[in-house]
Amino acid sequence: MRLRLDITGKLLVLTMGLLAVHGCITLVWMTEQFHSELVSREMAALEQDSRLASAAFERRIEGAGELALALADVPPIQGILRAKANGGIDPADGSTELQWRNRLGVIFRSLLSADHGVLQARYVGVADDGMELVRVERASAGAAPLVVPPEQLQHKSETSYFQEILALPKSQVYVSAIDLNREHGAVETPHKPVVRTGTPIYDERGRVAGLIVLNLDASSAFAAVARQVAAGRLLYIANQTGDYLYCPDQSKAFGFDLGHRYTIYEDYPALASPNAANLLRGTLVTRAGNGARMGLAFERQDLPYGGPDRGLLFVVGDDYSTVIAGTTRALQRAIVSGVGLLAIALGVAWCIARSFTRPIRETTAAIEAWDGGRAPPALPCEGRDEVGTLARAFTRITGELLDHRNHLERMVVERTSELEASRRQLIEARDTAEHANRAKSEFLAKMSHELRTPLNGVIGMTELLRDTDLDERQRRFVDACSSSGRSLLELINDVLDISKIEAGGLELETREFLLTQCIDDTVAMLAHRAHHKGVEVTYYVEPAL
Repeated sequence: MRLRLDITGKLLVLTMGLLAVHGCITLVWMTEQFHSELVSREMAALEQDSRLASAAFERRIEGAGELALALADVPPIQGILRAKANGGIDPADGSTELQWRNRLGVIFRSLLSADHGVLQARYVGVADDGMELVRVERASAGAAPLVVPPEQLQHKSETSYFQEILALPKSQVYVSAIDLNREHGAVETPHKPVVRTGTPIYDERGRVAGLIVLNLDASSAFAAVARQVAAGRLLYIANQTGDYLYCPDQSKAFGFDLGHRYTIYEDYPALASPNAANLLRGTLVTRAGNGARMGLAFERQDLPYGGPDRGLLFVVGDDYSTVIAGTTRALQRAIVSGVGLLAIALGVAWCIARSFTRPIRETTAAIEAWDGGRAPPALPCEGRDEVGTLARAFTRITGELLDHRNHLERMVVERTSELEASRRQLIEARDTAEHANRAKSEFLAKMSHELRTPLNGVIGMTELLRDTDLDERQRRFVDACSSSGRSLLELINDVLDISKIEAGGLELETREFLLTQCIDDTVAMLAHRAHHKGVEVTYYVEPAL
């Protein structure tokens, strides 16, 4: 038995199918998108932390370099040089070399008091194996700075930073690698991670005469960098070769200075892979040396003024389960919400299908049964939804169409009667016009013939009168009468030409004439009337004409 579904069943089945397909696609899409988006967001947050950490350390090193340049220009520096060159007395103001050293010590001590991240400030001379001339230091971070007595000053010519700073041009800054501070060649205890900045000092002759060296407390700088990282995340700082400088397990830090190296590449081999080693920054998900899955963001940075061999690697990490925890929770909520919404949508679709299709069926049946008669079809217009609105609109439009059709039929009858009456009137008007035109033509023809007969007599008698004995004045009058008669005859001929124009038989003629004769005839016609009005009419024609 074949199952037949009405529109309600078809609509409901279609809706359920579409919702099911949409739900499956949405679920898969949500799984991928939520996972990708939230993981990307968490990894971007890690990357932001790594950039903030790198930028914070860079600002600290740049500030120390600028501070070394500023100290190289303080007056006691040149005062000491002048005093050394003049037997211990500065010729500029009479100060001794010791006085200038004490003044420089005061400046160094003020610097250390203002900046607790500076452990040592030194002025090292070139002579006497790089003997320190002034040194101010603090015993530990936060301790009061003290000026080191002359007997405790050291020779520094054998240190690497001494040779490198002396090789720099004027106003250039040196930044050392980060390591543990050494005193008299041995690692100082307790350990003090330091980074050294310095700049050469040139005398008035342009020769290298000494150098300024600042020892920065790397631990306090690392602590300031760590504050840029969100709570719960891990911060790693390694040098160019991957040795730990800062990490959650501080026992691994500076192992290269203590006889046993610990590198970040041992704990995270993926950072040494070509894909990561050739990038300045990036993110990755990898396994740590202990097997834990981690999300990492890294930033490679060359120390300011330090060159490419003094680079640092900043890494911010978080346990991958923490990274995807928000993803899992969001995905679970999305699945539960999706299933609930799907069930609600199916129920609502069934109710809507039942209420929506009934008036549609009734409307369809009524429209199919309508034969186009004088009355509109009976549609279910009582509904308040869109279908009821559609039925009412269709009924109204059908009624308007029927009214318009009836109105058009009446207008056709009326316009037909009016056109017939107008046609009859036009025929009568045409006949009347033709009759009047014929009467006019006959009148013009008869009138012109009647006028020309006596006019020809007048012209003839004028010609005869001209042949008699006349004085000059009489002859002029006779000539005027003759000219006027001929003009009147031409006028009558022109009137006759109207008949030729209507018949389409008018022909244009070209004749020669005398301009002076035309002007003379015109003046003669007007002279008599002008004389009676007391006006004298004359004319003058150029002889050349």
